[in-house]
Amino acid sequence: MRTLFDSDDGVFDVVLTNPPFAKPYERKKTADQRILNNYTMALERPDTKKFRSSLLFFERYHDLLRPGGRLVSVIDDGILSGRDYRWFRDVLRQKYLIRAVISLPGDAFQRSRARVKTSFLVLEKREHPGEDQPAVFMYGCRYVGNDDPSRERTLPNDRIIQENARAEIREVIEEFTRFQAGEGDVRYVVPPDRVTERLDVKHCLMTTGHMSATWEEHGVRVLPLEEIVTPKDFPAEDVIDAQNSDEPVTYLIVRYDGRATAGEEIEPSNTQHSRLYRVRTDDIVISNIAASYGSIAVVPPELDGHVIGSEYTVLQAQAGFDPAVVWSVLRSDEVRADMLLVATGANRTRIRWDGIKDVLVPYPEADAVQRLAAQLNEADAAERRAAAAREQAANELQDALLLNQDYSRYILDAFKPPR
Repeated sequence: MRTLFDSDDGVFDVVLTNPPFAKPYERKKTADQRILNNYTMALERPDTKKFRSSLLFFERYHDLLRPGGRLVSVIDDGILSGRDYRWFRDVLRQKYLIRAVISLPGDAFQRSRARVKTSFLVLEKREHPGEDQPAVFMYGCRYVGNDDPSRERTLPNDRIIQENARAEIREVIEEFTRFQAGEGDVRYVVPPDRVTERLDVKHCLMTTGHMSATWEEHGVRVLPLEEIVTPKDFPAEDVIDAQNSDEPVTYLIVRYDGRATAGEEIEPSNTQHSRLYRVRTDDIVISNIAASYGSIAVVPPELDGHVIGSEYTVLQAQAGFDPAVVWSVLRSDEVRADMLLVATGANRTRIRWDGIKDVLVPYPEADAVQRLAAQLNEADAAERRAAAAREQAANELQDALLLNQDYSRYILDAFKPPR
């Protein structure tokens, strides 16, 4: 195969492909080593122990294309953004001109059970090594792929999503056609100096703080997050050496709806944690991997002393800022979107304090804070009263109908399935 296309001339004008992502080739395997010896990128990186097949395919596509030929391929966003693949992006820029990157939703390949965030990459084989990289067309799709769910039954909303997906496809084609004609909408055009490191749409096209000027125009105070909250410095008594502690503790669960609830009771030494941390009333707890879904909560008094692991970031409101109001601001669409933009990773986005501390957020003036805080606190109190009333009613019903018998609890304990 290599000898058939062992020149820079190639034979094809266009290559359309969806390469396999998962297959690795390892130097320690003799058969794999023979394959790797046929790829320049592998020969030039002798210390790299394994190569993903999808990377090798891009070299083969280059062999197949004529100079000026187009490659359209699906690619894992982790390759477009991850630090470990900087070298590969350099190879792409050396061999190709980047023409377009079209981001697909995370569930675009749900029917094939592929949980990988991907994009379409449009490349052009360089005719001359010295060609300057031009501006790049980039677009982030919301509906393509989501219109083909893996479930069998049809839901009423499916038709709307399908219509949205078809409209989105038309818009991408129309906008890319305009871009190629030199009439591209600036919302989808990325200058060449923005694609010198990463190539993912989230990083290159989207920007944080796009609402800050508008907020200021409306007289709203705008501050970086680090001036409103600070990472909690846990006192020694609230840090549990998990592998050497058998004292029962209860997990804190932070739900997508912004509520904190009690999880299961555990013995720390029976977990995989090295440390657990006791959170206290008014701590703001953020799930590192689910912040963009709204998994942000203020610890209520009844959950004081519950524990979390290192998968959470815990913040405390600075003096003069109310935790409940901060919570409401953080869970807004605008702030969650900015946190998603600065999150690391493509397939499992993860926030870090160093990444989110500079996110610009609005904060109300003192009179509005007092009123909003009172409303939020009253809502929390009403929820607690409702939960207590519901539990009391259920207990009275169960007592009246003799539904709390030791024999039943014995069955539930003795024969419950494994977790």
